Amino acid sequence: MRALCAAGALGVALATAAVPVRADDAPDETLRALADLVLNGVREQIADCEGRPRVLALAGPGTAALANPRPPLRWNPQLGEAAARHGDAMARTRLFDHVGADGSTVRERVDATGYRWQVIGENLAAGHPRLEEAVVGWLRSRSHCAALLDPRFTEFGLARTESTSPNDAYGTYWTLVLGRPR
Repeated sequence: MRALCAAGALGVALATAAVPVRADDAPDETLRALADLVLNGVREQIADCEGRPRVLALAGPGTAALANPRPPLRWNPQLGEAAARHGDAMARTRLFDHVGADGSTVRERVDATGYRWQVIGENLAAGHPRLEEAVVGWLRSRSHCAALLDPRFTEFGLARTESTSPNDAYGTYWTLVLGRPR
């Protein structure tokens, strides 16, 4: 039931965003535009991550979540660079983890781009060929959903990386880096 609710909530967000393209073979500009629509659609439509994700319009009368306090996310090229570097490293090493094979953390990877941040976060997904599938996975996870909906975040970078190894169990890696500049 929880998976159906997450998928249903994402469906509502995608329907309102009127997404005309698929992310699985889109060039960078198209992927950024799709991510902007999908991520902000989710932030506008999902009430919270408690139990199962609920759509704001269906949250019910008297629910504080009806007033959406979340600012829209804007693309940031430095966060995109941090996401791409980590995605590339995960695909190259086949290590799916927030800590890189070199021991780096999201904070260190973002600092290396020169991005000056107040708050930073990272969501990872693997094995999903489409962005929409990765987002549904994030909505199913309380901590990933909370990061996606966190009103402190105002900017994002996203990367989709394909492994070149035929033995890679995942094949596709998604790295979403969320931040708020100083």
